[in-house]
Amino acid sequence: MKHEKQVWEKSRMELFRGLGCQESGLTQADAKSRLEKYGVNELHAGKQKSVLQIFLGQFADFLVLILILAAVISACMGDVESMIVILTVITMNAILGTVQTVKAAASLDSLKQMSAPTAKVLRDGQIVQIPGREVVPGNVVILEAGDSVCADGRLLECASLKCAESALTGESLPVEKDTDEISGETALGDRKNMVFSGSFVTYGRGRFLVTATGMDTEMGKIVLLLKSTEERKTPLQVSLDQFGKKLSIIIMPEERKNIEQVNEQFSNEGLRVLAFACRRVDSTAVSLADENGLNFLGLIAMLDPPREESKAAAAECIRAGIRPIMITGDHKITAAAIAREIGILRDGTEAVEGAVIDKMSDEELRDFVPQVSVYARVSPEHKIRIVRAWQQRGNLVAMTGDGVNDAPALKQADIGVAMGITGTEVAKDAAGMVLADDDFATIVKAVKNGRNVYANIKRAIQFLLSGNTAGILTVLYASLMGLPVPFSAVHLLFINLLTDSLPAIALGLEPHTDEVMREKPRPRNEDILTKPFLLSVGMEGLVIAAATITAFYLGLSYGGAAAGQTMAFSTLCLSRLFHSFSCKSQHPVLLTRKFWNNRALLGAFAAGSLLLGLVLLVPALEPLFSVAPLSVGMVGGIVGLAFGSMLVIQLLKWIRR
Repeated sequence: MKHEKQVWEKSRMELFRGLGCQESGLTQADAKSRLEKYGVNELHAGKQKSVLQIFLGQFADFLVLILILAAVISACMGDVESMIVILTVITMNAILGTVQTVKAAASLDSLKQMSAPTAKVLRDGQIVQIPGREVVPGNVVILEAGDSVCADGRLLECASLKCAESALTGESLPVEKDTDEISGETALGDRKNMVFSGSFVTYGRGRFLVTATGMDTEMGKIVLLLKSTEERKTPLQVSLDQFGKKLSIIIMPEERKNIEQVNEQFSNEGLRVLAFACRRVDSTAVSLADENGLNFLGLIAMLDPPREESKAAAAECIRAGIRPIMITGDHKITAAAIAREIGILRDGTEAVEGAVIDKMSDEELRDFVPQVSVYARVSPEHKIRIVRAWQQRGNLVAMTGDGVNDAPALKQADIGVAMGITGTEVAKDAAGMVLADDDFATIVKAVKNGRNVYANIKRAIQFLLSGNTAGILTVLYASLMGLPVPFSAVHLLFINLLTDSLPAIALGLEPHTDEVMREKPRPRNEDILTKPFLLSVGMEGLVIAAATITAFYLGLSYGGAAAGQTMAFSTLCLSRLFHSFSCKSQHPVLLTRKFWNNRALLGAFAAGSLLLGLVLLVPALEPLFSVAPLSVGMVGGIVGLAFGSMLVIQLLKWIRR
């Protein structure tokens, strides 16, 4: 089957013949007919919905409709509280969905702003300036330093032309252009005989033949990726910021082989290489032809080292079970050298170019990604496929990026992290988080903070569930044994509002530690209520319930039902206050510094104990809180049983450890 040439492969004659135009540009009539055929040179986001329409659309989900029905049923049955809770939850869900949809629209709007407002084109052989939206395939466009490129096209003339394409390709330095034909499949960043919409001219001048406009441009393809990509929600894994410029050497043929070896050696050391050459000319009028036949002078290798903290951050990621991957627009040799220095490229992994994965199916790529730590010369499609491949393997993926070309992958990742300083607005809109200092080490700190926050949430939940389990078990035991009710309604209200809430809030403020970075990431589908967690909650609830039931029996024996209720209530309260210290860690904390390191928890314990003491010891409060007078021995029994429950739980933690 005959290979159909791509734009960068065609000769001048083939280009003009294929587009039905000539070097003098289009006529006014031809330009008008082409505008009707191809449409305006704009990025289309599709029909826009109003914010209200987006918000109302969130309620069209089947499960949401079921919840609304449940709210109606609750209201009809007189359960107004349940109705309010259900409606509040689904309204919050609708608000979040609306925010995400509006963010996607903002990404497309940012892309639109990158289009050139005007363009200089040849019209009937004359240079005229037209709105960028009226540029059509077949136009010949004139470029000068400072111009934005309004469409994709093939260069016809080139005088030291350089274009900044970092937003599309990841190249950090402007790309030097030429008009030579390029054969075969070529990465976007290597199509030096083409210019692309969304880039801009930093040096020189040139002319190009427009081959694609609007949604058919490379920028348009990114828009389609953004529209087809579902936004994901948090946690992390990281990759380094992009480096790079294309290494180019102008040399004499007889020197070529030796110089290339030296250049490769420098690149392997992660150095940026510049080649210098000269030629003496007799005239001050210099043309492109004078750039041939130069005499080679030498190479200059520049060290652009990664930040020192990047090495430590990468090492900390690996210790924490996080796999850092570098995805860069740089060349493979240079990228591999830098990744090896940082510690990302290790034994057993490799560096590959994006072209390698073009031939792979999604299933093949999913099996291939664990072997690769560095991807070089990648396109936006490559990035989004890499992210999806890791997600299909059950991993949580964080993606960092700064350019327009990163936006689809940032949106696809579980959490997209955009650069706050160097990042484009498109990248920031597509991301879930913006990094204020563009420092990789800050991401690692964010992981540490996130893990500590999650651990504190689990501590608070464990405290609340185990305490409530103890109360439920006590009531259940009393019912089964035919005993009086162990708690009055006011007792439960006191426990929930005071002795529960204060320690739970304080556990959420537990000091952050480095220990979390020595743990492996939890599976992406793991729930907070894991089997070990529930077993721990059940065991601790059983111990506290045993202490509470014992106190209930003592009160019944020495003072009747009222004293039994008071002792059960007081023991449950104080046991839960002591238990808050046990919830600080899965390991024993008694007789360690960790027992005392949370001032908020010490304050919550003191406040809860003081309030309980006032209820028990101030006669005026006895009828208000349904408590009976207690003897000194009974109070001592309450303290002993409550403290004893903590000792038993600490012992069980020590045994389990």
